[in-house]
Amino acid sequence: MLENFCQYILGDTDELISPGVEGINGVELANSMVLSGMKGGEKVSLPMDSGEFADVLSKLVAESAQSADMAEEFARSASPVAALADALASE
Repeated sequence: MLENFCQYILGDTDELISPGVEGINGVELANSMVLSGMKGGEKVSLPMDSGEFADVLSKLVAESAQSADMAEEFARSASPVAALADALASE
């Protein structure tokens, strides 16, 4: 798959084995599984409510003893997911 992607970027092929939209779908599926788990196994429909996911994720971070400082930055951020990624990258 990686070789196919490189060939596509270089213009050596016109077809991608796995277009980017499939990756986005995979991330949403994984996030919906996390959300379902955080809600005690409750069913989550797709496309999922990204605002609800952000709220649940914010609560999880806020309750983490190791993340008290990061939780404040996360809650103030216009992009909570990006703030979390930045915070985790700086650890």
